[in-house]
Order: sequence, then structure tokens, then C-alpha cells
Amino acid sequence: MGMHPKIFCTIATLDYLPHVRALHECLQRWDAGMQLHVFIADAAPGRVQVSACPPGMRMYCADELCANGTGRAIFEKYHAACMDTFRWAMKPVFLQYLLEHGHGDAVIYVDNDIHFFSDYGFLLDELDACDIILTPHWRSSDPQADSTNFFTLYTSGLYNGGFVGVTKNALPALAWWASACLYVCEKNAARGQYVDQTHLNLLPVYFDRVKIIKHRGCNVANWNRLECRREQRDGTVLINGIYPVVFIHFTHSTIRGIERGDDPLLAPFLQAYCANLKRHGALPYAGTEPAAVHTPGKSGLLTRIRSFLHG
Repeated sequence: MGMHPKIFCTIATLDYLPHVRALHECLQRWDAGMQLHVFIADAAPGRVQVSACPPGMRMYCADELCANGTGRAIFEKYHAACMDTFRWAMKPVFLQYLLEHGHGDAVIYVDNDIHFFSDYGFLLDELDACDIILTPHWRSSDPQADSTNFFTLYTSGLYNGGFVGVTKNALPALAWWASACLYVCEKNAARGQYVDQTHLNLLPVYFDRVKIIKHRGCNVANWNRLECRREQRDGTVLINGIYPVVFIHFTHSTIRGIERGDDPLLAPFLQAYCANLKRHGALPYAGTEPAAVHTPGKSGLLTRIRSFLHG
């Protein structure tokens, strides 16, 4: 795989490989040379065959990333205890590894349930002028309008851990983030902790050249419906009447919100996302929580999408 100055990476388990392939496809739709580097957190050594990766993708196992240092300590603390915690805590370690081993001059981490619908090149360009880019959750700033999301700002983090961009100059910040995740990576609202994500709150304070992306078409999700209004203008969905949808974070709650009709303008985006997952071998909503499964006998968007996907 040839070197590309700016690359993407993600972390997944083996059962989410269809999501990884769908992410890779949508990245290459906007940049045919874009590379996606993938850490398969639950793969045994030798389980991932590099030759099986499509052009522009490379996969890694824990034996590569956790041989020593903080990666090894995170492996020993979390791998056997909780795979989810291990995945979350490994984000800064994986970013460090890619930068230190010369895979790119800048790396953007994205969760594998993110899907791009517009050119993301401007996000890569931001890393020419800064060392870290973060995207806010844009949860409601008005407690009267949405008290749940208002209070969640204080317990789950201002920035979304599903998107973090860094350059080589951010290596000290990544080392700090990794050590913080080693110390604590848990969901504990009373202590203001939400896995790896709440640690991001400190980056703009303790480190320089941190850019907060204010484009509201980034990280569109159910939790930011009030601050990032979906509007249709001349057949195009815009956020707050200005911003095109760049990428949507298709979490379980985002999917459920679209299904319930809370986010009707995102329905075509969900349909396109599911069609892409199907092309790569995923069943509709594979791995989603039981609450996301459509109730038998109740008509809705999820039923229509499943009918579409299955012909």
C-alpha cells in the first residue's frame, strides 16, 4: 500500500467488517486514492489476511499494536474484561501507531457506523493549519427545549469520539489521551466519565492548535436535531438552511429516531446507507439493540427499508 499524506482509520470487531467495507467504499467515492486502516480488536494473530483486503485498505491485529507500552497495558487491563472498553481505549494508541510508523502525515479516526454523503476534503485541509480537529455533539444548549441532551453535554462529552483528526504534531496529546484511557475508561455520569470521549473535553485547554469544526453538516445524528435543523431547499437537505450533510453518525439511536419519524428528512440517507451495507454482506441493522428492531405488525420506515433491501 503506497503512502498517502492523509488517511482515515477505524476500529471494529470481526462481525462489523461489512460496516468497515461500506465506510471504505463511501470514502473512496470522494477520493479514489483514500486509504482506510482498520484495527480488528478481536482478531487473533494471523486471523486477518492482508491479501483479503481491497485496494486502499489495511487491517491490523492486537499483536501489532499492543506489543509494548501503553497499548500493552490497555490490552492487559481491558481486552479480556470488556471488548467494548478495549476498542474505545485503543483509539489514541492506533492513531499514534499509524503516525509513528509513517502511514500518513495526518490521520482521521471515524467510527465505522459513520457514512459520508458529501466531499470531506475540507476536513483534511483543516489539518494543514492545525494539529487536532474535533466535532461537537451539538446537543441542545437550551435546557427548556431539551433538558435531556442539555444535561448530557456535561456527562458524555462536548465532542464526539467518533471523529478525531490528528497530525504528527499531536503525538503528545495522543500519548496523554491514551494514558487517560488507561487510567479510566468507563460510563460513570457521577464522575463525569463517558469512556474515551469525555477526555476530549480537555484537549483544547491543555494542547495548542486544536480546531473545533463548526460545520453543522458533520456528525449529524439524532441528538443534535434542535441545534442542527434539517431543512429541504430545492430538493436538497441542508442543516440550518446552510450546510450540506457531510456525514451522518448512524448510531442505534439515530436509526431509531429516523424510524419513528422524528427525522424524516434523513430517511433517504438511511436508505442509501442500508443499501451500501447490503452490498457488503450486512443484514439490515446487524448488531443493533433489540429496541431498534421493528415491532411486528407496526408499519414504519424500517419495514419499508427492509423490504427495499430484500427486494
